[in-house]
Amino acid sequence: MKKKKRFICLIIIIGLIAGILSYFEPLKLAGLTDEDPYIVIAYQEFGIENGCPYINNTNYNEITENEKREITNLLKQYTYQRTFGTFFSDGSLTTPGNEAVNIYLYDKNNILTNTILITDFDDISVNGKVFKLRNSSLFIEKLLEIIDKRDGN
Repeated sequence: MKKKKRFICLIIIIGLIAGILSYFEPLKLAGLTDEDPYIVIAYQEFGIENGCPYINNTNYNEITENEKREITNLLKQYTYQRTFGTFFSDGSLTTPGNEAVNIYLYDKNNILTNTILITDFDDISVNGKVFKLRNSSLFIEKLLEIIDKRDGN
C-alpha cells in the first residue's frame, strides 16, 4: 500500500515538473503569423527634450512584399517566454522603456489575428498577455532597418 502511494506521488510530482517546464518553454514569434500575413507596424519613441516629454509616432501601413518576407524571417529568429505573471496578466506593461513597436498581423480576409507590442525593456505583450523577449531592443533596431530601407535611412 505504501509503495503504491509513493508511486502515485512520484507520478504526480513528475507530471507537475513536466507541466512547469513546458509552460516556460520558449514560443516562436513566427508562430503568430499566417502564411501570407498583412502587416501593419506602429513605432513610438518616448523621451524628454528641454524638460518636456514627447512621443514620436511613425506608422508603417504599406509594408511591401520584400519587407514582409524580411520581417517574417526576423520573427523566425526570435522566441519569447512566459513568466510567472503571464497567466494572470492583462497585457499592460509596467516598464514601457524609450521605444515601443506595435505589430498588427491580419489574415487574408483582413481579420486581425494577432497584436504584438514590443518594448526595449525586453517586455512583450501578445494578444493581451505579457511575456519576455530577450534582446528586444536589437529586434526593434533590426525591424526598423527593414522598414526604413525604402526611405534611404
